[in-house]
Amino acid sequence: MPHTDDEQLRLESLQALNLFGTEAETRFDRLTYMAAEYFGVPLAGLGLLGENSIWFKSHVGFDDIEIPRSGSLSENTIDSPLIVVEDLATTPEFIGPGSLAERLNLRFYAAHQLRTKEGQIAGFFAISDHRPRTFTEENRMALGVIARFLEEELARESEAERAQQVAKALAPKANVAVPGYAIAGASTSARVVGGDFFDWQKDVNGGITFTVADVMGKGMGAAIIAAGLRAVLRYSAATEQVGATMQRVAGAIYEDLSSTGSFVTLLHASLDVRDNVVHYIDAGHGLAMVVPEDGGVVRVPTGGPPLGLFREDTWERQSVPLGPGDTFLVFSDGVLELFDGSLASLFEVARVVSDAGSPEKAVQALAGAVDPDDLFDDVTVVALKRL
Repeated sequence: MPHTDDEQLRLESLQALNLFGTEAETRFDRLTYMAAEYFGVPLAGLGLLGENSIWFKSHVGFDDIEIPRSGSLSENTIDSPLIVVEDLATTPEFIGPGSLAERLNLRFYAAHQLRTKEGQIAGFFAISDHRPRTFTEENRMALGVIARFLEEELARESEAERAQQVAKALAPKANVAVPGYAIAGASTSARVVGGDFFDWQKDVNGGITFTVADVMGKGMGAAIIAAGLRAVLRYSAATEQVGATMQRVAGAIYEDLSSTGSFVTLLHASLDVRDNVVHYIDAGHGLAMVVPEDGGVVRVPTGGPPLGLFREDTWERQSVPLGPGDTFLVFSDGVLELFDGSLASLFEVARVVSDAGSPEKAVQALAGAVDPDDLFDDVTVVALKRL
């Protein structure tokens, strides 16, 4: 293919979508199957135009996932927003020797160009049949509507990818080193980004301050609130104890949560290495426990409402000692959904932690090994173990 400056910009825009060469996804397949049914055609597909090949991100009626771009019917969508050939037998110049159209014995073909939010051509959405068809003006308008839906999905993918990069950049960079202790955390979102987050930092007394929070909702809105909350927590926790930190955070974020109709459940804790005690504030979270080295579950007391319900509240600081081998575990409710969803799942969670042996393996088993496509809720885990 001629590699002009315009083609280079187009390929860069396509690459930014992070879709070329990836597996099928329900959100695209749903539209593809719907279009095939609506038009009454046996074949439909969403193709992405790469440098030398076409990758079908979604397809129905044929098995080819990738085909050469040169000589294909679909390559013509680079130059035309809409292609309609009602009878390919009358236009043999559209079918290259050995092409997909020739192998499938296609007679009818219609394709609508798809563009990225930057205006670059990403690919096309096509429908086809083994017999000639009349394609009315109403049909053409309907195909255009479907194409716009798909372009919106492509735009959301680009925005979500950037949001995911930001979310990863905000995660703790490395485990804090505290003699006699190990800490690990992981988070997997049910969407590209979510409202769960975890964080930790070393405190002025040589211990660890750590947090797990769950913003009501999922997706971009929850992620924005989570980023703001994390910033306030980091600023306050650097110099204040857990009780004072919660009061400052509650006052700072109340207006934002109230105006968006949201709230946050949160556990904010600090490890005091001098007496091996975890001091914590639980704001409506209720999902923390100690897993002794010899197994079992010790639920830790909760206390206080979630953030966002009241401008001010007096949360009671709680404390729990950690014996040698004990693991303090705090997680989001998405972890329960990995089992049966009830509080009885706590024993299953504890078993996973005991079998894992280390915080790193425990959080990997609970949050790092799950498929985001299988999740209904975000999954976040932090495990602190006294060695």
